[in-house]
Order: sequence, then structure tokens, then C-alpha cells
Amino acid sequence: MIGFALAVAASTLPPADPVALVAQALAQGRRAETARDYEALLKAARTLELSGAAPGEGEDLAARWRRVALAGGARDDAAPYRGRALGPAYRLVNLAPGKDAATSQIFLAGRKALISVVPTEGATLWLEVAEEGGSAVCTQAVTASGGRCAWLPLFTRRYQMRVANRGARQASFFLISN
Repeated sequence: MIGFALAVAASTLPPADPVALVAQALAQGRRAETARDYEALLKAARTLELSGAAPGEGEDLAARWRRVALAGGARDDAAPYRGRALGPAYRLVNLAPGKDAATSQIFLAGRKALISVVPTEGATLWLEVAEEGGSAVCTQAVTASGGRCAWLPLFTRRYQMRVANRGARQASFFLISN
């Protein structure tokens, strides 16, 4: 059965799309936290806040990074941002070798849908997005720089997102959706 979605090649997406922005902020925040670069950590927190991204589940990294950055001496002179009612969501997933993580989300007809995976170093991951009970919209290996699927749903419906750890060691990654 042919799926009711138009797949879009990742290379055709604009670099400033909301999911790419969140993916970049999450990767920068992780690096800044490890390096104890509090100014960069605050910048990553601000980017997440301004994007409207919120954790799909688990800890709010923007709030934690902001607290750590301010405690580390970073100065925040920016005006508070109230955020949007809806926007990108992210979640941090830890996955044992040979296991997979799945979730689903409803995407609206006529609005570009984006899924992005930002892995830790050395992760061997596979991303698959499919219509609920239907055909695959996107399947791809996730590279060190990440993986993403974009499509235009023709009908409002639920999509299944699955990330599999095909590596021999524990992997962690951010799963980001708009």
C-alpha cells in the first residue's frame, strides 16, 4: 500500500527548521555541560526555551541547564520568554544493545512533519517512521551527526516512530519531533 505522505529528502530542508534548531541546541548543551562552559550552556538553554521545545517526558533540560549555568557564573540579561502553546518536543532515550524504543504522535494534515535523532558518539542507530498500522514514511541509518525524517501528511493521523540500537553497546540519543 502506498503511504499517504510525501517524503522530503533531508538535504532539501532549510537549516533553520524548528527540529534542526532543537537538535543543534541539545547537542551544544550536552557538549557545554560536559566542558562546564556555562555561557554556552545558558545559550543552549535559551535556544530550547525560545524554540518552544519541551520534554516529551523526563527532565526539562532547558531549566536544568539554566540553573547550572547561572550557578556556574553565567549572566542572563535576556528578558523572560513566555513560549508558545505548542512546539517541538524532545526526549532523552537510553537504549540497550539490540533493543528499540517506540512512540507515536499525531501529525496534522498539510503541515510539515519532522523527526530528528541526535545520538551520542559511537551509537549505531536506525530510525523508522510509519503511519499507524500502515506503510513506512522513512527508514534510515542514523549517522554520527544525526538522522531526520521529514514528510507532509495528507491526512491528520498518528505516526509511529521507532529507533533501534543496532550497536554492541548502550546508546543514548535525543528524539525530537515538531
